Amino acid sequence: MTQRISGPAAEPLTLAEAKDFLRLTDPSTDALVGALLSAARRTIESATGRVLMTQSWRLVRDAWPASGLFLLP
Repeated sequence: MTQRISGPAAEPLTLAEAKDFLRLTDPSTDALVGALLSAARRTIESATGRVLMTQSWRLVRDAWPASGLFLLP
């Protein structure tokens, strides 16, 4: 079983970078853009099976494999 202990401390893009790229100046869009950044990162991580930002994970196994090797997801 694999468990995420802690997620990323930040997103790959800052809110300011995303708003600048989208040419948004209204502060009322901050929450929406922030939520979209997070959703985009999670979607890409799910589709590729890779994490984009540093995260902590725990791998739990019921028994030691006969080969002595663990294949990490």
